[in-house]
Amino acid sequence: MFRRIFISLTWILMSFATGFLPIQAQTQRNSNPPRSGRPPNRVDGGDRGGMCSATKTSANKNLIALVPTTGEALSTAESPTILFYVPYASNSSLAARLALKDENDYEAIEPIQMILSQTPGIVSLRLPKQLEKNKPYHWYFTIICDTKNETNNAVVDGWIRRVEPSPTLARQLKEKKSQRERAELYVKEGLWLDALALLLEMRYTNLQANTGWTHLLQSLDLKAIAPEKIVPCCTLK
Repeated sequence: MFRRIFISLTWILMSFATGFLPIQAQTQRNSNPPRSGRPPNRVDGGDRGGMCSATKTSANKNLIALVPTTGEALSTAESPTILFYVPYASNSSLAARLALKDENDYEAIEPIQMILSQTPGIVSLRLPKQLEKNKPYHWYFTIICDTKNETNNAVVDGWIRRVEPSPTLARQLKEKKSQRERAELYVKEGLWLDALALLLEMRYTNLQANTGWTHLLQSLDLKAIAPEKIVPCCTLK
Protein backbone atom coordinates (compact mmCIF):
# COMPACT_ATOMS: atom_id res chain seq x y z
CA MET A 1 0.00 0.00 0.00
CA PHE A 2 2.79 2.45 1.00
CA ARG A 3 4.59 1.60 -2.22
CA ARG A 4 1.48 2.55 -4.25
CA ILE A 5 1.19 5.85 -2.37
CA PHE A 6 4.86 6.62 -2.98
CA ILE A 7 4.49 5.85 -6.69
CA SER A 8 1.35 8.04 -6.97
CA LEU A 9 3.02 11.01 -5.28
CA THR A 10 6.10 10.61 -7.45
CA TRP A 11 3.94 10.59 -10.59
CA ILE A 12 2.10 13.73 -9.50
CA LEU A 13 5.33 15.62 -8.91
CA MET A 14 6.76 14.45 -12.24
CA SER A 15 3.55 15.49 -14.00
CA PHE A 16 3.84 19.04 -12.77
CA ALA A 17 7.53 19.19 -13.54
CA THR A 18 6.67 18.57 -17.19
CA GLY A 19 3.71 20.96 -17.23
CA PHE A 20 1.05 18.23 -16.89
CA LEU A 21 -1.63 18.32 -14.25
CA PRO A 22 -2.48 14.92 -12.75
CA ILE A 23 -5.85 13.33 -13.30
CA GLN A 24 -7.00 12.57 -9.81
CA ALA A 25 -10.17 12.23 -7.82
CA GLN A 26 -11.47 15.25 -5.98
CA THR A 27 -10.05 15.33 -2.46
CA GLN A 28 -11.76 16.46 0.70
CA ARG A 29 -10.31 19.09 3.00
CA ASN A 30 -9.88 17.99 6.62
CA SER A 31 -9.53 21.56 7.90
CA ASN A 32 -12.95 22.70 6.69
CA PRO A 33 -16.53 21.46 7.02
CA PRO A 34 -17.33 18.40 4.86
CA ARG A 35 -18.70 19.03 1.42
CA SER A 36 -22.44 19.14 1.21
CA GLY A 37 -24.02 16.43 -0.90
CA ARG A 38 -25.83 19.00 -2.99
CA PRO A 39 -25.19 17.98 -6.61
CA PRO A 40 -24.86 20.74 -9.22
CA ASN A 41 -26.81 20.87 -12.44
CA ARG A 42 -23.70 21.76 -14.38
CA VAL A 43 -24.99 20.82 -17.86
CA ASP A 44 -28.18 22.26 -19.31
CA GLY A 45 -30.23 19.29 -20.44
CA GLY A 46 -32.44 21.04 -22.97
CA ASP A 47 -31.93 21.18 -26.72
CA ARG A 48 -32.85 24.83 -27.19
CA GLY A 49 -30.77 25.75 -30.18
CA GLY A 50 -33.84 26.55 -32.27
CA MET A 51 -35.47 28.61 -29.52
CA CYS A 52 -32.56 30.98 -28.88
CA SER A 53 -31.66 33.91 -31.06
CA ALA A 54 -28.50 31.92 -31.69
CA THR A 55 -27.34 28.56 -32.94
CA LYS A 56 -25.17 26.00 -31.20
CA THR A 57 -21.71 25.43 -32.60
CA SER A 58 -22.30 21.70 -32.13
CA ALA A 59 -25.47 19.67 -31.68
CA ASN A 60 -23.73 17.77 -28.87
CA LYS A 61 -22.73 20.77 -26.76
CA ASN A 62 -24.93 22.49 -24.23
CA LEU A 63 -24.37 25.24 -21.70
CA ILE A 64 -21.87 23.86 -19.14
CA ALA A 65 -20.56 25.10 -15.80
CA LEU A 66 -16.92 24.18 -15.14
CA VAL A 67 -17.46 22.82 -11.63
CA PRO A 68 -17.09 19.40 -9.97
CA THR A 69 -19.82 16.85 -10.62
CA THR A 70 -20.68 16.36 -6.95
CA GLY A 71 -21.06 18.50 -3.87
CA GLU A 72 -20.21 22.14 -3.43
CA ALA A 73 -17.45 23.90 -5.30
CA LEU A 74 -14.93 25.24 -2.79
CA SER A 75 -12.82 28.37 -3.12
CA THR A 76 -10.48 30.38 -0.92
CA ALA A 77 -11.21 33.57 -2.88
CA GLU A 78 -13.30 36.30 -1.27
CA SER A 79 -15.19 36.71 -4.55
CA PRO A 80 -14.75 33.41 -6.43
CA THR A 81 -14.71 33.08 -10.21
CA ILE A 82 -16.90 30.51 -11.97
CA LEU A 83 -16.28 29.48 -15.57
CA PHE A 84 -18.96 28.55 -18.11
CA TYR A 85 -18.90 27.11 -21.60
CA VAL A 86 -21.43 28.94 -23.77
CA PRO A 87 -22.01 27.01 -27.03
CA TYR A 88 -24.02 29.65 -28.85
CA ALA A 89 -22.91 31.70 -31.84
CA SER A 90 -25.09 34.71 -32.38
CA ASN A 91 -25.61 37.47 -34.93
CA SER A 92 -27.50 39.51 -32.34
CA SER A 93 -27.30 40.21 -28.64
CA LEU A 94 -27.67 37.18 -26.39
CA ALA A 95 -28.72 37.98 -22.83
CA ALA A 96 -27.81 36.09 -19.69
CA ARG A 97 -28.47 36.37 -15.97
CA LEU A 98 -26.42 35.47 -12.89
CA ALA A 99 -28.21 35.00 -9.59
CA LEU A 100 -26.86 34.12 -6.14
CA LYS A 101 -28.93 33.00 -3.16
CA ASP A 102 -28.12 31.92 0.37
CA GLU A 103 -29.04 28.56 1.88
CA ASN A 104 -32.47 29.94 2.89
CA ASP A 105 -33.20 30.89 -0.74
CA TYR A 106 -32.86 34.63 -0.09
CA GLU A 107 -31.11 36.71 -2.74
CA ALA A 108 -27.49 37.37 -1.78
CA ILE A 109 -27.16 39.80 -4.70
CA GLU A 110 -29.56 41.42 -7.07
CA PRO A 111 -29.60 39.25 -10.23
CA ILE A 112 -27.09 40.57 -12.76
CA GLN A 113 -28.28 41.00 -16.32
CA MET A 114 -25.64 40.90 -19.05
CA ILE A 115 -25.10 40.68 -22.79
CA LEU A 116 -22.80 37.87 -23.88
CA SER A 117 -20.18 37.84 -26.58
CA GLN A 118 -21.48 36.70 -29.96
CA THR A 119 -18.64 34.18 -30.14
CA PRO A 120 -19.03 30.75 -28.52
CA GLY A 121 -16.45 29.77 -25.94
CA ILE A 122 -15.52 29.68 -22.26
CA VAL A 123 -16.34 32.75 -20.21
CA SER A 124 -15.39 33.61 -16.64
CA LEU A 125 -17.66 35.35 -14.17
CA ARG A 126 -16.40 36.71 -10.87
CA LEU A 127 -19.12 36.83 -8.25
CA PRO A 128 -19.72 40.50 -7.39
CA LYS A 129 -19.94 39.79 -3.68
CA GLN A 130 -17.57 38.95 -0.86
CA LEU A 131 -18.81 35.58 0.36
CA GLU A 132 -19.00 34.79 4.04
CA LYS A 133 -16.65 31.99 5.06
CA ASN A 134 -18.06 28.46 5.41
CA LYS A 135 -21.50 29.56 4.26
CA PRO A 136 -23.13 27.80 1.28
CA TYR A 137 -24.47 29.86 -1.61
CA HIS A 138 -26.61 28.71 -4.53
CA TRP A 139 -25.71 30.24 -7.89
CA TYR A 140 -27.75 30.17 -11.11
CA PHE A 141 -26.54 31.08 -14.60
CA THR A 142 -29.22 31.47 -17.25
CA ILE A 143 -29.06 32.07 -21.00
CA ILE A 144 -32.25 33.95 -21.77
CA CYS A 145 -33.65 32.26 -24.84
CA ASP A 146 -37.27 33.26 -24.27
CA THR A 147 -38.28 36.36 -22.29
CA LYS A 148 -41.88 35.17 -22.09
CA ASN A 149 -41.38 31.55 -21.07
CA GLU A 150 -38.61 30.81 -18.55
CA THR A 151 -38.87 27.06 -19.18
CA ASN A 152 -37.30 27.61 -22.60
CA ASN A 153 -34.17 29.16 -21.11
CA ALA A 154 -30.85 27.32 -20.77
CA VAL A 155 -29.91 27.09 -17.08
CA VAL A 156 -27.11 25.63 -14.97
CA ASP A 157 -26.81 25.93 -11.21
CA GLY A 158 -24.80 24.70 -8.26
CA TRP A 159 -23.51 25.44 -4.77
CA ILE A 160 -20.36 27.26 -3.74
CA ARG A 161 -18.64 27.77 -0.41
CA ARG A 162 -15.75 30.02 0.54
CA VAL A 163 -13.31 28.24 2.84
CA GLU A 164 -10.29 29.28 4.85
CA PRO A 165 -7.05 27.77 3.57
CA SER A 166 -5.43 25.47 6.09
CA PRO A 167 -2.26 26.81 7.79
CA THR A 168 -0.22 24.35 5.73
CA LEU A 169 -1.79 25.44 2.45
CA ALA A 170 -1.43 29.14 3.32
CA ARG A 171 2.26 28.62 4.06
CA GLN A 172 2.82 26.61 0.89
CA LEU A 173 1.06 29.22 -1.25
CA LYS A 174 3.46 31.86 0.06
CA GLU A 175 6.44 29.63 -0.70
CA LYS A 176 5.33 28.70 -4.23
CA LYS A 177 5.93 31.61 -6.55
CA SER A 178 4.80 30.26 -9.93
CA GLN A 179 1.16 29.98 -10.97
CA ARG A 180 1.72 26.36 -11.96
CA GLU A 181 2.98 25.47 -8.47
CA ARG A 182 0.07 27.26 -6.86
CA ALA A 183 -2.39 25.48 -9.16
CA GLU A 184 -0.83 22.17 -8.10
CA LEU A 185 -1.52 22.97 -4.45
CA TYR A 186 -5.13 23.92 -5.19
CA VAL A 187 -5.70 20.66 -7.09
CA LYS A 188 -4.32 18.61 -4.19
CA GLU A 189 -6.78 20.36 -1.86
CA GLY A 190 -9.76 19.87 -4.19
CA LEU A 191 -10.04 23.62 -4.79
CA TRP A 192 -10.94 23.30 -8.46
CA LEU A 193 -12.29 26.84 -8.91
CA ASP A 194 -9.03 28.37 -7.68
CA ALA A 195 -6.95 26.05 -9.88
CA LEU A 196 -9.08 26.79 -12.95
CA ALA A 197 -8.85 30.55 -12.39
CA LEU A 198 -5.04 30.35 -12.23
CA LEU A 199 -4.73 28.14 -15.30
CA LEU A 200 -7.09 30.42 -17.20
CA GLU A 201 -4.71 33.32 -16.52
CA MET A 202 -1.78 31.18 -17.63
CA ARG A 203 -3.42 30.34 -20.95
CA TYR A 204 -3.26 34.00 -21.93
CA THR A 205 0.52 34.20 -21.51
CA ASN A 206 1.93 30.67 -21.67
CA LEU A 207 1.10 28.18 -24.41
CA GLN A 208 2.46 25.33 -22.29
CA ALA A 209 -0.39 25.93 -19.86
CA ASN A 210 -2.75 24.37 -22.39
CA THR A 211 -1.53 20.93 -21.32
CA GLY A 212 -2.28 21.56 -17.66
CA TRP A 213 -5.63 23.08 -18.59
CA THR A 214 -6.59 19.99 -20.62
CA HIS A 215 -5.62 17.58 -17.86
CA LEU A 216 -7.48 19.52 -15.20
CA LEU A 217 -10.65 19.59 -17.31
CA GLN A 218 -10.20 15.88 -17.98
CA SER A 219 -10.17 15.28 -14.21
CA LEU A 220 -13.52 17.09 -14.10
CA ASP A 221 -14.88 14.97 -17.00
CA LEU A 222 -14.84 18.06 -19.23
CA LYS A 223 -11.99 17.24 -21.61
CA ALA A 224 -14.25 17.69 -24.66
CA ILE A 225 -14.45 21.46 -24.11
CA ALA A 226 -10.77 21.98 -23.23
CA PRO A 227 -9.88 23.20 -26.78
CA GLU A 228 -12.65 25.80 -26.79
CA LYS A 229 -11.69 29.46 -27.01
CA ILE A 230 -11.58 31.75 -24.00
CA VAL A 231 -13.84 34.65 -24.92
CA PRO A 232 -14.61 37.97 -23.21
CA CYS A 233 -17.45 37.49 -20.83
CA CYS A 234 -20.03 40.16 -21.26
CA THR A 235 -21.24 43.68 -20.82
CA LEU A 236 -23.69 44.55 -18.08
CA LYS A 237 -27.14 45.68 -19.11
